[in-house]
Amino acid sequence: MTEEELTLGDYAAILRRQFVVVVVVFVAGISLAAAWSMSSTPMYRSTARVLLDQAEASGRFDSEWLLNSEFADRLAANEVALIESQLVDDVAESRLGFEAEVSASGGVGSDVVSVSAEADDPERAQRIVQAYVDSYLTVSLQQYTNERDQVSELLVERIAMIENQVATASPDDAERLQELRDDLATQFDQLMISVGSTAWGAQVIDQPDLPETPFAPQIPRNIVLGGVLGLILAVGAGLLRESLDQSVSSRDVLEATTPGVPSLARIPSFKWTPEVITLTRPSAPESEAFRRLRAALEFAAIDQQGAVVLVTSASTQDGKTTVAANLAVVLAQAGRSVALVDADLRHPHLHHMFESVDGLDGGLTSAVIGRTEMADAAHELNVGNGRLWVYPSGPLPPTPAELLGSKQANQIFESLRDSVDIVVVDSPPVLPVADALVLSRMADATLLVANAERTRRNELFGAFEALDQAGAQVVGTILNQAVAGGNDTYYEYGRGYTIKPQRQRFGVGRRRRSRDRSATPWQSLLRPDDLPRFEAATKARSNLDGVSVETDAE
Repeated sequence: MTEEELTLGDYAAILRRQFVVVVVVFVAGISLAAAWSMSSTPMYRSTARVLLDQAEASGRFDSEWLLNSEFADRLAANEVALIESQLVDDVAESRLGFEAEVSASGGVGSDVVSVSAEADDPERAQRIVQAYVDSYLTVSLQQYTNERDQVSELLVERIAMIENQVATASPDDAERLQELRDDLATQFDQLMISVGSTAWGAQVIDQPDLPETPFAPQIPRNIVLGGVLGLILAVGAGLLRESLDQSVSSRDVLEATTPGVPSLARIPSFKWTPEVITLTRPSAPESEAFRRLRAALEFAAIDQQGAVVLVTSASTQDGKTTVAANLAVVLAQAGRSVALVDADLRHPHLHHMFESVDGLDGGLTSAVIGRTEMADAAHELNVGNGRLWVYPSGPLPPTPAELLGSKQANQIFESLRDSVDIVVVDSPPVLPVADALVLSRMADATLLVANAERTRRNELFGAFEALDQAGAQVVGTILNQAVAGGNDTYYEYGRGYTIKPQRQRFGVGRRRRSRDRSATPWQSLLRPDDLPRFEAATKARSNLDGVSVETDAE
């Protein structure tokens, strides 16, 4: 599945899979916000408000040239800038004896300016605001006084100039100039009357308050913000972990990795023991999971007499042998006649799961080379309503892939088809060796087992691609959690084999290839020098006698 194909449902499924990570990060965000809030030093805010009488200020002088002066145009924004200026800072800090900061607010056209200060002590905050308000009034008055003096000088000069013009002007002009002189004289008188005023109309309407409760930290708000931030980080962490996590952790991921193939069953995690749980503990939940697999398999593809079901996996320790053994048992318990064949001729393990089965006495390899009859290699087990025959691997051959792809092996599997209802074959994993690809051409259905903890997505996709290219009929996948732990690399599965998985781009809409049982694709998988070795192995039966037996558990 590509990133462009992800829908909201896909993201929801990802978050469900990463539920623990999402919850942990979300709770951590809330917890950190709460801890930071409660450990922060409480801060107190004191505020005073100053009323600016703009009408009075601008109305003191009404001459046109005076209305363009800085004094007449001063608005609340100018006063905010003055309060926060270095000039007021210097005066206030000289009164306080320490450096401090205040904030002032008020817009153009407003007649009220608010002055606020913050401190870790309520009395200190109140003291700072009081000092700045007093300093502002002082500086403002000084500026007003300076402006008033400048205006008075200009008025005097203008009056004197007009008086000189009156003396030399015509009667009409003299009358006009005299009226202008009288207006200026009136303004001058008004200006003199204002001498001694405290400021140009500014007054404190709200004295600095003494705060009783801190304004910060705001614990509820911080917790909410921490929760929002934590949720964002939680979702991001879940998506990141999903992108980095290459394990096949759920059936959704399993089906996305093998497009077009359904997930038939999920085997719950249980402690692995060399036993067949459907025989020793048939009422256990794990046994029920295998019965659900049986039902799903019957609906999926197994509807003909003598069907061959191949059970394989991408790599080792994914639990394919456990699945094959328990699947064969539950099929037999349902009244079927079942042949369970251990075709893992490199590391056979099926005989370890049945105490009465000897994996090295006779078996599949001996039957293929003609040393024994296949019927003589069978171990019949009592499983209830049906009948179950277990066919161990027998001695380990030097070239398993060639042996399994031979005409003799094909004839043996065809004879099993005629004698039982279902043949269940336990094969080697797909990626390390070619054995499973050879066997898949003789099978009617292939089951691909993935371990929820061990199997990597690129491994599973690589195995699925290999089976598809070999013409295998992969009818379903199984999510197995029976085997946990281990590393992500393949071990040496046979002499000379080290297969590394390749990263694949997941696609959709796969075209299934038709299976031609008459073809022999295994020949194309062999090296040219392997064919003489195979002929020698099949003709000289004595070559098998000296082969050492490996019994490493899968």
